[in-house]
Amino acid sequence: NEADGLLYGLTKNRELAVIGSNCVAEVKGKPVIDVPSGAPCENVNNFPNTFSATFDEMGDALVLDNSKDILYTLNVNSNIAENCVQLELNGGNVPTLADIAYDAENDQLIGIRGDQLYEVNPITGVVMSSMLSGITSADEGSSVGSIFGIDDGTIIAFYNATGNYYEIDPETGVASFLANTSSNSSNDGTSCSQVNIF
Repeated sequence: NEADGLLYGLTKNRELAVIGSNCVAEVKGKPVIDVPSGAPCENVNNFPNTFSATFDEMGDALVLDNSKDILYTLNVNSNIAENCVQLELNGGNVPTLADIAYDAENDQLIGIRGDQLYEVNPITGVVMSSMLSGITSADEGSSVGSIFGIDDGTIIAFYNATGNYYEIDPETGVASFLANTSSNSSNDGTSCSQVNIF
């Protein structure tokens, strides 16, 4: 989280954990969902098991429930989800996005699947899709496990099946090849196989 310089995650019990610069984790408990009446997650009690997440420039976590296409805004200081919106893609269903990145220049979330770039409006839930150019044919149908926003508004995307890294300009939809490394079918954002909390 660039707003406070701390690392956050959800435990297997869906409790919010924060790790400070001393590498000590504090488990804050399960986030409380306290949203306006009529919100799509009004009667939801727990955060999802399958999700993607990033932080906005205010330091709130934006957590996407991939199974229900609901985007939560979680205040990590109070551990309260204060809002949620239903995602809507014109002309189809929102695909599973293994990871999302925040584009501060345009106040949008960016997700990628194969050769499609998805821009998510975190306020309205409207999702726009566009074609990416510049990726290999092997990457056109594969999954993007992790994407990272960088300061100039571009993002870095890692394609699991090939191990290819690209720098992508969300404005133009142009992907520029950066490097190749080992493929990783389980790569998903900043997931890790084991964390020891003391």
